[in-house]
Amino acid sequence: MVDKSRQYDLEELYHLRKSAKNGIERERFEKVANKIMRENGAVRERREQLIRAVRSDDIRSIKRINHKLRMIQANQTYGHDY
Repeated sequence: MVDKSRQYDLEELYHLRKSAKNGIERERFEKVANKIMRENGAVRERREQLIRAVRSDDIRSIKRINHKLRMIQANQTYGHDY
């Protein structure tokens, strides 16, 4: 399940893909859309926490959550923590 903000991102990518000038651009848009669709629950949860922290202007939480989000993504990409 995709939250509303990610749904908007996917719709925007779909429209950009349709107006892409060449195959390379279309491929880039498809790659990003696939990455969004494959996000796991931990990444989705951290993004929601980040949105709440930004809305409440909590700089300390923003930095902490952003760091955790990068760690989760690095673990997914490279298979280990940094």
